[in-house]
Amino acid sequence: MSPSAQAPVAGNAPASEDLGPLAWVHGEIQKSVDTAVKSLRRVAREQGLAHEEAAGVLRMARQQLHQAVGVLQMVGHAAPARLLGAMELVVRGFVDEPGRCTDERVGRIEQAGFALTDFIGAVLAGKRVSSVALFPQYREVLELAGNERVHPADLWNYPWVWAEVQRPQGHRTMVYDPAVRSAFDRDILRVVKSGGEEAAR
Repeated sequence: MSPSAQAPVAGNAPASEDLGPLAWVHGEIQKSVDTAVKSLRRVAREQGLAHEEAAGVLRMARQQLHQAVGVLQMVGHAAPARLLGAMELVVRGFVDEPGRCTDERVGRIEQAGFALTDFIGAVLAGKRVSSVALFPQYREVLELAGNERVHPADLWNYPWVWAEVQRPQGHRTMVYDPAVRSAFDRDILRVVKSGGEEAAR
């Protein structure tokens, strides 16, 4: 893919973005995630490892993820960086308690890594993808870290932009007072109950 490739972006972001920086770092990010997962698998499967040895392997895995987080932030992709940051948070917990690094937990981290790779690949292929598509894996990983407050909006990083609405012909400006509020509430209720066109107007 050409470094100057452009792709559409979901949400209220500009219609296109420069994908060159992401294309340049994509391979390194994937390599960092793969290396970290292999290290986690080693600790999960070799339960005979001494605590210090296991903690050392886990620290290296955490460092790999930490660096990948920084790279994604640097190239302006905050949502996938958040997912990687959540993975790093879980691995940080494993460093303190290597016994918590089980095959099942590593499998969930690995699935999050696959989702991240697929997401970045789709962005680079010019597909319209929303960062909120990463939410199922983001939630799964944060649940491993014991974080109960997880919301899709955590991954929605586009600035809000008001839509410009054309005023209808012949509109008249009204002062918002109790009488207008009462009429507004009454007509909204009619629209909700019966879909009345006159009330909608």
